[in-house]
Amino acid sequence: MRMKNIRYQFFTLRLGFFLLFFFAQITALFSDETIQPLAENEYWKISIDKTNLQVSFMHKQTNQVLQSIRFDGIEGSAATKNVQKSNIIVTYMSNLRQGTVNSMDSFSYSTSFNRFEITPISNGVSLQMTLGDDSLTVDDLPKMIPVEKYTKLLLPKLSSRDDKLFRDNYRVVQNKYWVRATDTMGTLAINRLHSLIFEKSEYTKGDMAEDNAEYGYKTQYVNPSVKITVEYVLDGKDILVRVPVEKIKTTTDNPVQMIEFTPYLLSAEEKDSGYFLVPDGSGALIYFNNGKTNALSYQDTVFGRDPLKYAERFRQNNYPVTLPVYGMKKNDFAVFAIIEKGAEIAEIVADISGRSNEFNRISSRFTLLDVENVALFGNQTVTTPRIPSDVYKGDIVVRYRFLSGKDANYTAMAKEYQKYLIEQNAISVYPKENDSPFFLELIGALRKTKFFLGIPYTSTVTATTLSQGKEIYEALKNAGIKNITVLFDGLFNSGVNHSALSKISFVSGIGSKKNYLDLQNTIAADSNLFAPSINMGRVYTSKKFKPIKMAARKHDGDYADIVSFEKNTMFKKTLPYSTYYISPHVIGSYAETTVTAMNSFKPSMLHIKDLATNLIPDYNRKKNISRIHARPEYQNALSILKNSYDLVLDNPNSYALFAARYINRLPSNSNKREVTDAAVPFVQLVLDGCIPYSSDSWNSNASLGIQNSFLYAIETRSAPRFCFSYKKETVFHNIQDSELTKEFSVYYRDMIQDAIRLYHSYNVFYQEVKNANIILHTVITKDVKKIDYSNGVTVYVNYGNKNWTNGSVEVQAQNYTIIKGGAPV
Repeated sequence: MRMKNIRYQFFTLRLGFFLLFFFAQITALFSDETIQPLAENEYWKISIDKTNLQVSFMHKQTNQVLQSIRFDGIEGSAATKNVQKSNIIVTYMSNLRQGTVNSMDSFSYSTSFNRFEITPISNGVSLQMTLGDDSLTVDDLPKMIPVEKYTKLLLPKLSSRDDKLFRDNYRVVQNKYWVRATDTMGTLAINRLHSLIFEKSEYTKGDMAEDNAEYGYKTQYVNPSVKITVEYVLDGKDILVRVPVEKIKTTTDNPVQMIEFTPYLLSAEEKDSGYFLVPDGSGALIYFNNGKTNALSYQDTVFGRDPLKYAERFRQNNYPVTLPVYGMKKNDFAVFAIIEKGAEIAEIVADISGRSNEFNRISSRFTLLDVENVALFGNQTVTTPRIPSDVYKGDIVVRYRFLSGKDANYTAMAKEYQKYLIEQNAISVYPKENDSPFFLELIGALRKTKFFLGIPYTSTVTATTLSQGKEIYEALKNAGIKNITVLFDGLFNSGVNHSALSKISFVSGIGSKKNYLDLQNTIAADSNLFAPSINMGRVYTSKKFKPIKMAARKHDGDYADIVSFEKNTMFKKTLPYSTYYISPHVIGSYAETTVTAMNSFKPSMLHIKDLATNLIPDYNRKKNISRIHARPEYQNALSILKNSYDLVLDNPNSYALFAARYINRLPSNSNKREVTDAAVPFVQLVLDGCIPYSSDSWNSNASLGIQNSFLYAIETRSAPRFCFSYKKETVFHNIQDSELTKEFSVYYRDMIQDAIRLYHSYNVFYQEVKNANIILHTVITKDVKKIDYSNGVTVYVNYGNKNWTNGSVEVQAQNYTIIKGGAPV
């Protein structure tokens, strides 16, 4: 009985110690010693868990909490869960010669080893993390051990089995040294040798350093290591996440190739409702938990793919990402992300739940080294990696803006970005125009393949002369169309795809300078606008152009040519003339030369087709310039042009908006990626109320058709745009300017009455909303959209083939309805 009491008392004592330890751990976990407050302002509180680097942001008005990392993951592999717990993921070059890369997440390779420092900074915190693998390498073993030391320090302490292991991996040289037999030992052998040399024997690390020095051996094999800093800062209503690239330190030959920070800051669980906004084309929504696990996850490069990389590979002709933004609508709040610095090297990625884990997520990643495997001597199977020398060393910054209540939607995100651009002087706000603009594109001269006795040759043909263009313009004006902007393409230097503009001459057969000035002056006298259409970032043929000085280069050293593909075969098209992208190094001086040459024609406006939407690097090995450093050169060229003319820009990137007086060819849809669920006019919502804009020409937009193009203009308040030629479409047969092959319905006599009718219909709508701004865009169904304006007007657009009714509101099929004062107009 006494023995039982002793056992019971002992058990009770052990249980007491266990409970005391358990509650001590729980108390420590939730005590102030673990959770450290960092910064606070009127809108936010920041704190950090010092044990796992989870940074928490509490929005004071709503008590919503955003967290930089997640610890609640259940599904997915251990590696996936470690990424969820990471503030940053680093991809580094593991072998520069082979161009191979590896990745490390901060939880597995830094936080778990307590290799980090937390430093409070103004309005935030700085996390300095060292990412690396602690496993042993072959250079943790001595390269050489003198026989004398081996006999004295090792042999007496080793068993026969240990000595055999040693002799299997070391060889006696000149009866004086034991030298490591190979540098390619396996991990198990390295660990066993390390144990017997440094733990079982009296041999020390100091002995190893001494012996390696005597042998003249320097350490070659070290585990890659990356020191990197992530800063979280409060900036008024916003949260800034910053990575100072200049502070990144790595082991030799392991430069950082890509970084992705806060991959799960914007994430949602399966129980949450909402969507991600991605800048895909005009904009697209990815609904949470949409079940499309067989579709590719969303991934796209900001400002479009680099056309100089893998230029020979077929790529879809998709709309590029022009705005460096993305967002998340989650339950009753939203977060909008603006890539403030580093957009030129950014990529936006998003995925849904059910693929690798239970979370929906969206984030951005940044490529510091744009590596390309280049074929050797034209042999596509033998390649070598090319690594650019111009590497970005500035900060990478993403700004997160919190939205709640009625502002938790993509329309409010667009308006917040518009406000941001205005504050940054990145966009201008122009007065509202009395009548809707009408953009008229005229196709002038173009190259065409003709045949003589079966032998092909290149000829220039004219689809519309200057005199014929005047006839088309006056027909539209006399039909009551107002506020016309004429964009005349193909006037100069071989036509639509023209040569360098250092000297300018009219294409033969299109008319004279007198005809040009007559058309320009006639349009100006009517208070309308005229703009010649030109390329500024590319030239076709080397005429008046010096490629060796002015052309950009690809990684393989060849001139950067303009590649297009046959749609049916996906093979590269062979053109009978040379094409070149102009190097960013000379784009400014080329703009100055163009202004000088153009001034003799006295235009008040220019239509720039390419400069605002194509961001081209130069991989010339002697003067490499990356896209992020090319961007200021492009902005400078646009400024030079803007100082002399008003500019019409085609689908400009965000950094080019400052130069635009009018904007053309905005996307009229998303790229319809399978993972996305709905297209939204996010780009148009950003521009609404600032700059007049249009989408593609209504009569040449095959994806929409003319009626749907009209409805899309109503939905987005995009100005009417038509593309006309004076000659019939047969003129485009066998043309070499491949981008014009889609112009299949541009004969003006067939289309002009539709243009007149639709413009007048559109202008009726325009008069109802011209002094208002869009305050809410709603996707009601796949075919029905609702647009609310600040003056109380509501517009319903029905793309479907059936009438749509909701209460007292009825919208006819393929039509729209304006509601004003509660009643249809």
